[in-house]
Amino acid sequence: MVEADFPKLLQEFQSVATDLNMKSNGINSTISICEQRIVNANAGIEYWLDRELMRDNPTADEKGALIYLAWRFGFAKVAGDWHLAVQQVTRQWYVEDLGGGQRDEGWCIREASGPMARSQASRELRIAALERLPDLIQRLIAEARRAITTIERAQKLVS
Repeated sequence: MVEADFPKLLQEFQSVATDLNMKSNGINSTISICEQRIVNANAGIEYWLDRELMRDNPTADEKGALIYLAWRFGFAKVAGDWHLAVQQVTRQWYVEDLGGGQRDEGWCIREASGPMARSQASRELRIAALERLPDLIQRLIAEARRAITTIERAQKLVS
């Protein structure tokens, strides 16, 4: 890079950052309205998407187990109120011997932090969550329908 180009780069960055801030502020209010509609529906269903927003590369912990840190997106209670939320999880690779030469293996959650309201997350996480919002709403609908079916089955048992 030529030193003479540096001021132009800084000017371009300032322009792009200003545009990002304006668009981010606009979408934050839109997401807040969406979140309030989900909260007002009063379904009371916590749900976390399986697909992560972001993740680190797996590394070995002090005992040699493969682990990685990731962020996931969902809908949960945060400090007593329902929110679109993000949560940091530590996933660990497990291998379980099922006997007879069969085994089960995969990634499981080893640890999870308390959820954080999406509005309090970094911009990077908020933007990543925005891409997954339609998936989350579809899953909340499916979970609500599943709960209705369970309730209806239980009512038939009692009646």
